Amino acid sequence: MTTRTLVVLVASAILLVVLGGCAAEDRAAAGQTDATTSPRNGRVGPVRPVVGPVGPTTPVGPGPGHPLQRVDRDAGVSARLRDGSVVWFFGDSGERNPDDSLAWFEIGSAAWAPADEPTITRDVVVAGRAVPFASPTPAFPACPPEAPVAGMWPAAAVTVPDGRVDQVLVWMANICLGSGRVAVSRGMSIGRWTYDPSAPPTVEPIRVTVLEQRLFPDDSLGEAAADGDDGFVYTMGCAAPGRPGWATEYGPCRVARVRPDRAADRTAYEVWTGEDWRAGGTAAAVTLGGPGPTAPPGPVSIERRDDGTWVMLYTPWPGYVGTATFRTATRPQGPWSAPVDVPLPGCDDVYRAMPQTCYAVNLQPALDDDTGGDNDRSAGTGATLAFGYYDRLVSQPPLRGAFLVTRVPFSVDPDG
Repeated sequence: MTTRTLVVLVASAILLVVLGGCAAEDRAAAGQTDATTSPRNGRVGPVRPVVGPVGPTTPVGPGPGHPLQRVDRDAGVSARLRDGSVVWFFGDSGERNPDDSLAWFEIGSAAWAPADEPTITRDVVVAGRAVPFASPTPAFPACPPEAPVAGMWPAAAVTVPDGRVDQVLVWMANICLGSGRVAVSRGMSIGRWTYDPSAPPTVEPIRVTVLEQRLFPDDSLGEAAADGDDGFVYTMGCAAPGRPGWATEYGPCRVARVRPDRAADRTAYEVWTGEDWRAGGTAAAVTLGGPGPTAPPGPVSIERRDDGTWVMLYTPWPGYVGTATFRTATRPQGPWSAPVDVPLPGCDDVYRAMPQTCYAVNLQPALDDDTGGDNDRSAGTGATLAFGYYDRLVSQPPLRGAFLVTRVPFSVDPDG
């Protein structure tokens, strides 16, 4: 593996083992706000996040009595749909026998949840197990002998209204898994899933159509994606060493934007050059505030709030810690604020003399408290902010983890 998804890849391998240019001017002329423009009286600069204590946690998964009620899966990525329901995409998914041996395992699964119960998923079961939401195409890069099993993990998802249906774009990490915790990255891909509110996916499994298997050769872009509410989707990625390294070895982070209808075309992505957005340009490093090493060592997520503030969230170095790190900015290209760390509950457990911590924290705008209304895919303006993380021990024996969601009181200090 050669890029930043190593932290996520190794994490899921452990789970396997243990279970603007002219367009901006046109929008300005029409009185529209560009997502790259500060919402605070033209100010360009960081706004400090003010984050309260973590609230109660809720597991995301099937309800009691469901055949998959004991499923263990990580890396939850959600997208809010036009009727308020939520589609969930997960990373490694499996279940353990009473003796802790693996009963079944799949790379990636997906499920739908209704608007009134957004964390209770209606999983479709086939042969007693979850179904992968996407399958590698013939264009999938070859896996090495030590990691022969190919699959795709969800990285980010954005809902795009399309007449009477929603098109959900899903950026995915191409991965190869092997025994002995071997995990090898094969870049990023992108797919699409269509949601028809008149026919929720409760009978047939959710299947994502792969639009481009080799969207990016690494994960320098596509790890995070968010609707800018200006006709563009903004995506971010951060570089990493070829294997777990010191905090100083991670970064820089870069950002690009693309029209949703061209998201499967790598050449359509306009990178931020430090001066403008340009397709085919040289991406500039995103400025991350704070002293010392600052780049995310693991999965990063971003979202745009209704007030125009941008939020970044990730697990800090070394990647397996019970902490969520928040940053804020007035533009997706930054500069971003200094980090604010918030401790997570239940991340210091031990099972059979082995520590079981948490990882893969990410934003969940679909669950923000004041998100609502038809076709409202953005986050709220304040009060609380929703996010999720994977807790490797929620019940025992056998060892079982779960993807949890929670909220924190959230606001920003405009004085930075």
